[in-house]
Amino acid sequence: MRNSLISQFFYAVTSFLEPRKKIVLLVAGIIICLAGVRFYNTNLDLSIASLLPDSSKQLSRMGQLLDINPSSRVMMVEFSAVNDSYVGDMEKIAAALDVGLSEFMEEDTLKGLPLPGYLLQMLPYVFDQDTSAQLQGKITPEAINESVLGVHRAMSGLYGFAPKEYLRSDPLGFLSLFSKMVDPDLFQGTGFDPSTVQAYPVSADGKHLLLVLRPKSGMYDAENARDIMLLMEGKLKELLGPYDGKITTMVVGGPRYTAENAVTIERDLKLTISLSILFLAVIYLVTVRSLGIIWLMLTPVVAVVLAGSAMSLIWPQTAGLALGFGAAVLGMAEDYAVLIHFGLRRQNRAKPLVVGALARPMVFSASLCMSSFLVLLLSGIPALRQLGFFASCSLLVGLTLATIVLPYCPWMDKPPLPPEEAPCVDGLDKLNPNPITIIALWVLLLVGCAVGLQHIPFDSSVQKMGVNTEKIQAEIAELRSHWTKTHEPLVWTNSASTQDAALTQAAELAGYLRQQEGNLVFSLADILPPMHEQKKNIENWRKFMTANGESILTNLDKAAAANGFKPSAFKPFTDWLRQQLDTNFAAYDNITESSMLNLIYQAGMGDLLWWMSVYRDNEYHVLTFSTKGMPLEQLPPELGENTMLFSVDGLANAISTAFNQELTLLPIASVVCFILLFICFRKPLLVMLSCLPPLFGLASVVAWTFASGDNLTLSGAAAMTLVIGLGADYGIVMLHELAADSSIGAFRSILVSGLTTLAGLGVLILAEHPVLYQLGSVTFFGLSAEIFAVLLLVPFLCRGKKKKVETKNG
Repeated sequence: MRNSLISQFFYAVTSFLEPRKKIVLLVAGIIICLAGVRFYNTNLDLSIASLLPDSSKQLSRMGQLLDINPSSRVMMVEFSAVNDSYVGDMEKIAAALDVGLSEFMEEDTLKGLPLPGYLLQMLPYVFDQDTSAQLQGKITPEAINESVLGVHRAMSGLYGFAPKEYLRSDPLGFLSLFSKMVDPDLFQGTGFDPSTVQAYPVSADGKHLLLVLRPKSGMYDAENARDIMLLMEGKLKELLGPYDGKITTMVVGGPRYTAENAVTIERDLKLTISLSILFLAVIYLVTVRSLGIIWLMLTPVVAVVLAGSAMSLIWPQTAGLALGFGAAVLGMAEDYAVLIHFGLRRQNRAKPLVVGALARPMVFSASLCMSSFLVLLLSGIPALRQLGFFASCSLLVGLTLATIVLPYCPWMDKPPLPPEEAPCVDGLDKLNPNPITIIALWVLLLVGCAVGLQHIPFDSSVQKMGVNTEKIQAEIAELRSHWTKTHEPLVWTNSASTQDAALTQAAELAGYLRQQEGNLVFSLADILPPMHEQKKNIENWRKFMTANGESILTNLDKAAAANGFKPSAFKPFTDWLRQQLDTNFAAYDNITESSMLNLIYQAGMGDLLWWMSVYRDNEYHVLTFSTKGMPLEQLPPELGENTMLFSVDGLANAISTAFNQELTLLPIASVVCFILLFICFRKPLLVMLSCLPPLFGLASVVAWTFASGDNLTLSGAAAMTLVIGLGADYGIVMLHELAADSSIGAFRSILVSGLTTLAGLGVLILAEHPVLYQLGSVTFFGLSAEIFAVLLLVPFLCRGKKKKVETKNG
């Protein structure tokens, strides 16, 4: 065993570096300082984005769509009063809050009803065949006379002053053609009603008022989300103070969800890492009793810094949850340093001999443990991939420090410990484990774990990916009960490199969706057609007005005179119509992409573009709403490729699919673990014995899940792959201890390392964020059982003749 290639390699390296230890320590110090600067500037991603699966194009786009979905982008603040006498007060508070948050919000472009003059100028751009057919029924002499008579009735009524501008600018109801494009019933539940003006909606009972805010940043921008919520909480506390609970508020929206997740993750990071360091210090002070504790404490910190800086080079946006698992890494990265420390103190031999003797079990245990973490690189969840890289990199740094740097640090070999009697014979091939008991336990645990995993309750819902999600969902349901009459519409998105291409796809999508009977559809392409459609529509308008323009003007003048109107009563409309005829539609000869956009903004409908068109990640995303869905498979391939349907059920199915993919990581990790154990021990019975600790760990997790009633989530399923590697890690070291001709200090090292790892993992159970909590719970209960199996069960099952230790000088 001591003559293995691994042992010889590390013996040679240590012999070479020992006389050059000052250079080694200097180089290590420089690397650590540079990595520390990089780690300090790490850009943390504290949003839920890193938890959304991206293992397929559909799942990746689903996560992207979550950020541009209107219900996620907006913030809705509902004010509730004890009775309807506080409506005026709620309006004042809403207005003050609106102004107070203006620096973070998009500027409102909807200052009242859309301006009819600009709406009329938009008409030629959307004048398709259907619109032309509808307009034909409005321009007969009888229809024109009836329209003017209706205007007379409206203007002489009680509220005639309100629509006067519209009635004078559009006496024949041309603008009613837009109503088919903007159906208010379609938008129930989205927080957006195209027919409303800027006034704050009030519920029918007068007890609720709704303020809809549109943040400039998306819901994945955790920093801005926190700033918005902090400012909002301060403003509301100030504004609601005089009302002493008579007016309350409820805030719903993506930014609030992001802010709560960000704050919780930050708080968990500070708590878990601080407590981990504290527990590590206490454990070391009680068990190590050496100044070498300084280096043992610094090892995991340096490992986290180096691994974190390496991760930031690969992932510029580093998931906060991946670094949150750094608390656990603090308890694992120093395992090899502890083994080296006790090995140097226990054996009165030269450092190259000690490092060479410990190298083989450390390399195999590190390789096995790292392989379990590296399996997470196959995960469909970005945060778990980063976690796998971060943890495996930390273990590699810990192993490198333990074998290359720490042997030369002061006090690492002092004070000396008395040599112990080795409990076994010399060499792995002479170990004599109990085959009947091992096989019986192995089969029992394997069958128990397989059956338990089949019946274990799994929860693949998105609610388990964030903090307070159940409370937030309940608040959303309460909000909808006050304002929503129908189900929230389905949201589709078409994505392309140009807005015109996205609009073209959106127009085709709307056509397919409208084939379903009773399906209400609103597409931005109805208001802003793609360029080739605009050109066709303008040509339709040119032909229509050439044929009917003069007769419309003549019949309108006759109808106005017959119904008592002055000749100038409808001047805004007639001036626009005559201008169209006099200029022979010259204004439309050189249309550009910006022509219709400018008219939409000038008409006061710029808000519509904010809701329906989003530019993000170098792509234009055009949204479409519908009341009925259609499987993406039914869409033409060229359309379905860049179309995504977002719905609650669709997201749940996507998460469920990702969950099933995560479960496949468990057998992969098991196979990799078994292969490495076989390479290490070669004897089937020793491999089976070394598999007992991870099997005990899995059985413990299954038992804890059933006993606690907690469902296993995505993070828990990923953590089970870690349990396998952690259990086999200590098993390798223990079997080498039992086979050594002199003790390598494994018993004490495993006890200290196990306690420190439990300290790191244990504090994750205190985390409030459900992902960190379940990561900690699964690994904590699994590792507790594995430490028991390694320290007590494996030595008991491994019979061997005792042999006195011969103390050898280096």
